[in-house]
Amino acid sequence: MLRKKHPGNNHQTKKNTTVSGATQTGASKMKSDRGRAATKTNIPLTKQAPPATTLTAAPTPSTSSTSAAQPPPPPMTPGQAQVTAYNRRPRPTLDDLPKDRWWKLFIDSKHHGAAQKTKKPEAFYDNDKSPGYSRAIMEVFDNVLLSNGPHFKHRLDAEYYRFLHEKVTDGVTINEGGKQWSEYEDGRQTSFGSYDWDSWPDEVTKAYGIKAADVKAAIEEMRKERLIYTPDDVIGGLSQENQNRIGVLLVNATGEMSAAYRPGEAKKRVEAILDRYNKEIDAAKTHGAALAAIARTVRALHVGHFFRDANGRLNIYVVLNKLLTDEGYSPVILPYGPEVFGGMKTTDELVEDIWDGMDAFRDEVDDAHTRERVQ
Repeated sequence: MLRKKHPGNNHQTKKNTTVSGATQTGASKMKSDRGRAATKTNIPLTKQAPPATTLTAAPTPSTSSTSAAQPPPPPMTPGQAQVTAYNRRPRPTLDDLPKDRWWKLFIDSKHHGAAQKTKKPEAFYDNDKSPGYSRAIMEVFDNVLLSNGPHFKHRLDAEYYRFLHEKVTDGVTINEGGKQWSEYEDGRQTSFGSYDWDSWPDEVTKAYGIKAADVKAAIEEMRKERLIYTPDDVIGGLSQENQNRIGVLLVNATGEMSAAYRPGEAKKRVEAILDRYNKEIDAAKTHGAALAAIARTVRALHVGHFFRDANGRLNIYVVLNKLLTDEGYSPVILPYGPEVFGGMKTTDELVEDIWDGMDAFRDEVDDAHTRERVQ
């Protein structure tokens, strides 16, 4: 059981998702940080250099007449210097952020201004039909993301994924049956809105500056990954067997999706997604490859909609931050809401959002420490 400590907050609910299990490596192979340089995604993964705490004596010069002084190492190229500087930067963790600021990680950025005007910004979603949201999610953060938490770097597999869902919904008002896998004995479909395209008035540029072409590219990428299929695929002759194998139908371009998982199937799909993640993260040699593996995994879990409710708070606020933290990155204060992981952006674009989110987290930590020093 997770230890209980402080209030928590979480707002999003959905209906169905499937994938299959994998493990999370606890190795801190790569680190995340700020900076938007064009070569950033190709920066090699290196362990953070340890602080220089001791001095060593200089070697005794050789008196041999035949020995020549070692030539100085050649100067680093700009690219090498960038990599060196990047990997030496401190990477703040949740331990570095005061708890009264944690809410910025699990309240959508678009609601930060309104939440800040309230006496309890962390309870912004508690007051919007989700009482208990903040208490539950902050308890999970405390146990999973803090370095001294009992579940820090716990292996992520399908069963632990289900356990995390149980904890982020513990005591929270959600839809009836929302704590269950998105499965039905009779194979009924679960319909859900992965993103709400119609709610944005502009026909060219929608919410968050996302264009229709962006969503089209993301949908095509998900089709190639076999995350979803479309009515056009059915018309084009996609067999029922392959429809069942993919599992998630994009009903229309507004983001409405449906899935039909039979008992035991959702868990198997989660296992498959996490198995793929483990292979990709183990093979990653650059920060770009590692973050792409994380982004792809979170999107697959989110689009799969493996639970009947609360998929957003689970996948975007908990699992994403867990995978980042487990791999030595900072958590994120995302610039956008969970729906961008539902089919609005390509993997590369999601990786950019993650970089921005880590920058925002670092800025929040810096601001908190600056204010402490001033006081």
